[in-house]
Amino acid sequence: MDSYNYHTPSQKLKDSCDPCSSSKLRCGKQKPTCARCAALNQQCSYSPARRSGRPHRVRRSVSQQCPVVPAESSGNLIEPAGYFDQKNEFGLHNSSILASQTERNQQQYHQQQYHQQHHHHQQHQQQTADTPLHRDASAESGGGDCTGTAIFVMEQLDTARMRSDPTYSSLTIIDSCQRLLKILICPCSEQPGVALLVASGCMSLMDAVNQLACYHLPRDTTTPDSSASTSTSPGTDKSLSVGLMQSSPRNALINSSGSSSSSSSRSGNSQGGMEDLAKIAKVILQFTDRYHHQDPQAGTGWARTIRLVAPMVTLLRSRLQSVTHEAARRMVL
Repeated sequence: MDSYNYHTPSQKLKDSCDPCSSSKLRCGKQKPTCARCAALNQQCSYSPARRSGRPHRVRRSVSQQCPVVPAESSGNLIEPAGYFDQKNEFGLHNSSILASQTERNQQQYHQQQYHQQHHHHQQHQQQTADTPLHRDASAESGGGDCTGTAIFVMEQLDTARMRSDPTYSSLTIIDSCQRLLKILICPCSEQPGVALLVASGCMSLMDAVNQLACYHLPRDTTTPDSSASTSTSPGTDKSLSVGLMQSSPRNALINSSGSSSSSSSRSGNSQGGMEDLAKIAKVILQFTDRYHHQDPQAGTGWARTIRLVAPMVTLLRSRLQSVTHEAARRMVL
């Protein structure tokens, strides 16, 4: 359809009056009264013409062609009904534009709905985490970070014992000591669960250092008594030659150098084991200072923790003393 308005002209009357038309006579066409009607002294009237020509077209102004749509926010995706009605006036060739616009509107609507739901879900999770119920549960369990750290310490110490690697065991002991010291200075250590986990970690540390000391034990393949008995025992010439080879100066020099190198490596390994034991002793002393004395200003929770951990303090002291004596005995022997 074109964009024109049609101007309706004034109503047109017939050329002949009604009395002349009904009598089939020629009318003089005078208005308002023709000559025949005036001579006969009768009423003269003109009826409107039955057919009127096509009205003149008047082009609409620009403001009428493109009505201004008020600007709305991007969140309001509902368009006025007149907007689609005017689109339909442009013809069928614009149907693809209308379809793409509708698809974009639907995508924007779904994206907006998704973001709103995600935002509400995050707010709900934050409110749920901040409720007193969840706070009390986390405090009662001893705090998630410190509890997980203590469990990780025991797991990696068990892994080090299964691997039977002295270097890996020593590095694991050092890392575990640092982690347990951080837990002991944390407020989470006031909880009974965390305190018992730290005590278990200290026991695992002493088991690990005890096993590490077993790796450094000397391995004697030949004793002096056996060599002497072999050299002096009566027998064949082969046994006598073996005794003479062992008593030669060159072999004595080799044996002395080998024993000195093994003793030096053994002393170095023992020194490394004592360093690890010193770090473990520091952790146990820190544990003892933490849970041995009761704070009078603390509440009932701290008193309950002290009562539960007191036997573990005594056990750790005794175990540390026995491990230290055993390590010192190995170094002397």
